[in-house]
Amino acid sequence: MIYTVCAMFRFCFYFTLVGSFVFPALAEQASSDELFSLSFEQLLDVQVDIASKSAESQSLAPSSVTLFTRQQIAQLGVHNAYQLMNYVPGMQLTRGDWVGAVPKEHARGVHLDSGNILVMINGERLNEVSFGKASVYTPYIPAQLIERVEFIRGPGSALYGSNAFLGVMNIILSDDNNALSVGIGENARQQLTGQLYQATSLGQFSANIAVEKTNGQDYDVADNVRDPLYSVFANTQFSTERLTINARYQRTELNEFLNLGGYSPDNRHRSDNYAASVAYQWLQGDHDLSSQLSYAEHHIEAQGLVEGLNLPENMPYFVGPNWQSSELKFVSDYQHQLHANSMLFAGVELRRDEQTQAGVVTSYFNDQSGFIELNSEYYENPSRVLSRYREFSDLEHRFDAQAGYVQVKQQLPDFGLTAFFGARYDHVNGIDARWSPRASLIYELPSGDIRHVLKAQYGESFRTPVTNELYSNDDITSGNANLSSEVIKTTELVWLAQGTQWKSEVVLFDNALEDFIDLVMVNEQQQAFTFANVFSTTMQGIEMSAQSQLGQYRDVQINYTQLFDDPISPSFKRFASVAVNMQLETLTLSANALWRDSVEVFGANDKRFYQDAYVLLGAALHWQMDEHTRLSLKVENLTDKDYDTFDARVFDGRVPGYGRQSSLTYTYQF
Repeated sequence: MIYTVCAMFRFCFYFTLVGSFVFPALAEQASSDELFSLSFEQLLDVQVDIASKSAESQSLAPSSVTLFTRQQIAQLGVHNAYQLMNYVPGMQLTRGDWVGAVPKEHARGVHLDSGNILVMINGERLNEVSFGKASVYTPYIPAQLIERVEFIRGPGSALYGSNAFLGVMNIILSDDNNALSVGIGENARQQLTGQLYQATSLGQFSANIAVEKTNGQDYDVADNVRDPLYSVFANTQFSTERLTINARYQRTELNEFLNLGGYSPDNRHRSDNYAASVAYQWLQGDHDLSSQLSYAEHHIEAQGLVEGLNLPENMPYFVGPNWQSSELKFVSDYQHQLHANSMLFAGVELRRDEQTQAGVVTSYFNDQSGFIELNSEYYENPSRVLSRYREFSDLEHRFDAQAGYVQVKQQLPDFGLTAFFGARYDHVNGIDARWSPRASLIYELPSGDIRHVLKAQYGESFRTPVTNELYSNDDITSGNANLSSEVIKTTELVWLAQGTQWKSEVVLFDNALEDFIDLVMVNEQQQAFTFANVFSTTMQGIEMSAQSQLGQYRDVQINYTQLFDDPISPSFKRFASVAVNMQLETLTLSANALWRDSVEVFGANDKRFYQDAYVLLGAALHWQMDEHTRLSLKVENLTDKDYDTFDARVFDGRVPGYGRQSSLTYTYQF
């Protein structure tokens, strides 16, 4: 462990040292692009909306919050927005099996298939009713279209309801940029990005589109298996002073590699997502009232190889979902300045979630019986795609939900105190009804050269089971209609300190987890599972982060997380990240490193999974060639490190981690 941590820091140290001698001469050249125009002091205290639905500084927000600006996202060199989780204290991001090799989050010691982190784009939720996990239907969100990303670390149900369980991630897309980018990279990577912004007398119009394709990398888990990617992401928005209309489309294909526990070049995963919303600002000023009506539709068509069956080698069994779900939601938020130091927040939400299609993709089907039968006379290649399947009929279920929340912010400036108190009530017809309270007491010590802020925070969150957990009936998973909601109760003690050129944060958290839903194996040979409320437990840990400016042109960000208890479902007990940036007038250089602790798992029949601790290195270089053009090089997993992550769905638990991903992009701003 000591060796790998030292290696991680040595990489970033030498990068900084070499850069300090080589590049200062460039600092007097042409003006910098707006992408890197934020000063270090501005980055220290950018305001966030996610924690209270109103603009608050990070230090005074009533939650533990992490923010990434467009500048920081570019410096980290990530391609997929989910990868930002690796630089959030308490969180990590790997990939695992879930109808495709999709991103899987690790949050404060929890690494499960359920959607324990709520993911939103422009405040609109991506978690849906069939799988519950945002990354199943939207596994790839191109980072180059993002203006900023805000994270709540910890419970968020008091504002956002179900799935805001162990965290909330809100991705805000860029809406004021005119640019065209083309890029190439390893493994035949090709990408094209266009951004358009136009202000007229009628209002402001913006559009973003990104198309990306890569053949993926070879892996030694099976013959000729790669992990290709094809992604199309488009978003348009029209806004006036009071009205905002938004539409979004996304398609992602993750073929081959891993799906439903089996590796095969014939695995398939394709998801399509459509979303539209209309928002209107009714009141502004002391009374602020806004409403939004939104609709989203999600479709997935996938097939995975089911292994462990006694079938002819040339007649493999592929199966997967051909599912569709939708969400219709109305939200109204109200704010009122009660007096100079008091503010009231309230809101209502009406939501209809429905799984509208529960079909199947299968390589075996008996037309006469209407069922999947594993008999050679019913084998089909290519697989049959059915929009309806009788065994899945229970999945076509509708959930109507009603919710309301209230929150009060009270400031006592003479005592340096700020308090937030609130709660949300959610009622999901036929499933559950839950209160989600929250409280935050913030004390700012009398100012000196160093600013100190202390927080004591408490919150409760929940996650209702989704149709796949309740009603699934396939060869891999069986549903459990008797499931109840998962509940988490979190207490946090926070200390923040900030100087003129640095800031630090220490968070101690205690999670009491109740009725957690997890997979329970019912047939080891066929890797068949069901769902159950299997345990209640506690989880404690500490999250530490620090950010500092090192001279005029360099800054460093360090995060470290230590769990005091063993993770729930095998995961990392300790992990860290460091990122070093050098911002010059025409050249921006960045280096980063991730360190993850070892993971060991003992399974049935003496099966053992072990992955030693490891370091993943990354880098980014941005060259502002002139006022309009920029050249960018981004590399993740710089050394193409081989490593595995654990997934209980896979026979031996091993899922190969992401290999090296690199791209060279030319951007023209107009």
